[in-house]
Amino acid sequence: MLKAIVIQMMIEDGNVKHNLKRLEKFIELTEGDIYLTPELSLTGFKGLLSEDEVLKMAGNLPCVGLGFRERDGDKKYNTYLISCNGKLVYKRRKHMLFKPMQEHEELEKGGLPEPFELKGIRLAVNICYELRFPELFWPLSKDVHAFIVPAAWPKERIKAWRSLVRARAIENFVYVLGINRWGKGIFGPFGGNSLGVYPNGNEIMLSSGEGIAAIEIDPSIVTKAREFPAFGDRIMLMRSGVSAYHFHIG
Repeated sequence: MLKAIVIQMMIEDGNVKHNLKRLEKFIELTEGDIYLTPELSLTGFKGLLSEDEVLKMAGNLPCVGLGFRERDGDKKYNTYLISCNGKLVYKRRKHMLFKPMQEHEELEKGGLPEPFELKGIRLAVNICYELRFPELFWPLSKDVHAFIVPAAWPKERIKAWRSLVRARAIENFVYVLGINRWGKGIFGPFGGNSLGVYPNGNEIMLSSGEGIAAIEIDPSIVTKAREFPAFGDRIMLMRSGVSAYHFHIG
C-alpha cells in the first residue's frame, strides 16, 4: 500500500520561497509515503523555475509532488514532478492547455500521460483541465492503480470539479486523487474541495480552507472493484470498434 497525503493550500503567485515554506509546514504535520500539492504549487501563475532548481529545493523533502511553471531553454511549460529527497522520480508537462487562463499563448504543450511506479504502486498524473478528458485516463487505466490530478480549479466551477474527479475514478475503477488550490490569486478565487475517490466511489474530501487528507492506495481494492462486469465490458466495447464511429457535426 501507499499512503498519500493530499495538501490543499493557498499559493502566492510568484512567491516561491513563501510557497515552499508553507508546504514544508504541512509536511511536518503527518507521515506519509508521498505528499501531493496542487498545480503550480511553487510558482503559482507567475515566475519560472528550471527542473534543477526545483530538485535542489526538494533536496530535504521526502517524496513529494510539486507543480511549477518550468523554464527549459527558450520554452515554458506547466509542469508537475515527483521528487524523493531531491531525486527525480517522474515529470509530466501539461498537454491540454487552458485557453481562459491564456496558457496556450505562453506555454508549450507537453506529452501525453505515462505511468510510473512508486513503492510498488502504479501511478499517473493528469493536470487540472485534463480532468475533463476521459480519453487521457482510459488508455492507462489497465496499467495504474491511481491517477493524481493536481489543479488550480476556480471556485465558480467547483461542482464540476467534484463530479469529474468522482467520474474518472468510477468509470476507470481506480483511485483518483484530486488536489486543488484554495484561496485568492490570479484567475481565482480557487475552490479547494480536494478529494480522494476510491475505485468503488467512496471518498475522502476536504471542503474550504487549507488542510490535509490521507488516503491509502491498496492495489487489492482496485482488483476487487474490477470484478464488477462494467470494467471488462468496457474493454470489449472499445475492442469492438465503437471508438471508430464517426459523428457528423453541423
